[in-house]
Amino acid sequence: MSPRRRPPVAARTSPRRRRWRLPVALLALGLLGAFLWPSLTLLFSPVRPVVAALDQDVVYVEPGAGAVDVEGVRREIDERPLVMVVLRADSPLAEDPGETCTGVSDRIEGVLVAVVAGAEFEYGCENDIPLNVDEFGWDYAQWSTYGQATGFLDGDVVAQAAQLAARYDAEVVRGRLDHEPRTLAAPVSRYVLAASLVVLVVGGVLFVYKGLDRVVQGVARRRAERGRWRARRDELDAALGEVALIMLDLAPGGSRARAAKLAKLSEDYLLALADWTQARPGTELDGLDTRVAALRRRALALEDA
Repeated sequence: MSPRRRPPVAARTSPRRRRWRLPVALLALGLLGAFLWPSLTLLFSPVRPVVAALDQDVVYVEPGAGAVDVEGVRREIDERPLVMVVLRADSPLAEDPGETCTGVSDRIEGVLVAVVAGAEFEYGCENDIPLNVDEFGWDYAQWSTYGQATGFLDGDVVAQAAQLAARYDAEVVRGRLDHEPRTLAAPVSRYVLAASLVVLVVGGVLFVYKGLDRVVQGVARRRAERGRWRARRDELDAALGEVALIMLDLAPGGSRARAAKLAKLSEDYLLALADWTQARPGTELDGLDTRVAALRRRALALEDA
């Protein structure tokens, strides 16, 4: 007797793997979502164009905000981790400059953000900068002093940038802030988000294609099944017609037993005909097929009797 073959390892382990697939997939999606959350929320944030510009620059000037010497601002800021957001006075982003400022600093960490509206400083904030003192006290003193210093600059954005750079350098010299030069490069999360969106779009297209393909195949399958059902019903119709013709040819005379069989045949025929008439697409026809075949045999037997 040949030895029993052991089932393949994959066959024995696949159910366990399937049980782990969903938790692992959910965990991976959760981690990816947590990593990409700031970038995902940015897609629906009003500061999206501001962040997109400041990812690769030190200054954002909103269209209609007036003439700004952008190159002058860039020269003053240089490689310092400073950015300036220049808005129109009537801009929706200027209605709540604090929210606009934190919307930028939350997505571009390690920089000091100054929001200017109508050429006047409105709000400043920062996130995750290398401070050596209490952040709350430093933040209040930093931006209050900066606001007072820029109040006499008559809307000169370049001078405001120079003042911001001077205050930054002074804090570094005093040791209250460590200098970390800024490199203009989009965060990794932006690339991951872009790649994820591409994957999601491709996956969505494939999902829709597969879904439509299944729908089309399902419709075609149902049409084919309905066609086969109708063809079989037509065959039963022809068989019932043949039984009716045989019954019409049967002579009414003969023994009492023969007459009883004929009466019973007629009764069963009418019941089968009623069931055939009431049958709707999808109705099981096997039982009726068996009954009609039996009726035909009984009719032929009476014809030969």
